[in-house]
Amino acid sequence: MSAPQQQQQQQEQQQAQELKTFEFEVEMACGGCSGAVKRALDNASEKGTYKLNVVANHDNNKVTVTAPMTSQITEKDLLVIIYNTNKRFVDNALNEKAKELAASQKA
Repeated sequence: MSAPQQQQQQQEQQQAQELKTFEFEVEMACGGCSGAVKRALDNASEKGTYKLNVVANHDNNKVTVTAPMTSQITEKDLLVIIYNTNKRFVDNALNEKAKELAASQKA
């Protein structure tokens, strides 16, 4: 492996270590459901300075979001974005938390 290739590989490894990951279980019955969640999160990424990487899979009801450690995005932000798609979390306690957070943002 050449020196530039080694340097690029080291940079990629360093960047991978500098990511924060959020995982949610969301009730998604089909590809349209997972697409709606992914679009909402992608839109938030485009509007803000979040630079999110989103994977939404309806087969296992998992939504995984990765963001740089320097990002200001929080789990609360993501809960509200997902909740506002009218999709619900598998964990009902998260639904209640997201509902309260969404209501407080509207006030």
